[in-house]
Amino acid sequence: MVSSSQSSPPRCTTGVKGLDAILGGGLLRDRVYLFPGAPGVGKTTLGLQFLLEGARLGEKGLYITFSETKEEIEGVADSHGWDLSPVALFRYFEAQGAVRQAISVIKKRSGHHERTIREFAVGAGGVRVGKPLVEMDGVLTGLPIFRGEGRMDRKPAD
Repeated sequence: MVSSSQSSPPRCTTGVKGLDAILGGGLLRDRVYLFPGAPGVGKTTLGLQFLLEGARLGEKGLYITFSETKEEIEGVADSHGWDLSPVALFRYFEAQGAVRQAISVIKKRSGHHERTIREFAVGAGGVRVGKPLVEMDGVLTGLPIFRGEGRMDRKPAD
């Protein structure tokens, strides 16, 4: 016999009361959600609002995008008066026939932060962050151009 008094699975608020009501109290915890839709329907706004509500409640979150630039994301946030601090931007880029990864801290709530773009890699030894990519332009656009002489280092240095 199944008890009708079973508790519902834990949920987290989206930060939008009406949406939480439609969803029966919010999104189920510990799940990955994909928000597909046409440009301009509000996917980015909803995702950012959800993350900001989670941050307000002491939760950790991650926003992944494959096409939006940091300026586009900051523009959406600014249009709503939202502060996205801190924000680290990760990007894939191609160099020397290999897919590589870059990281940059683009905003931090308090204190100094470096504004460089650095290569990083995840491997058996953990995360390694390399030197600033000073010989590369356009890494965060997804269309980098190597401006240096010679070749890039094969592995990011500590």
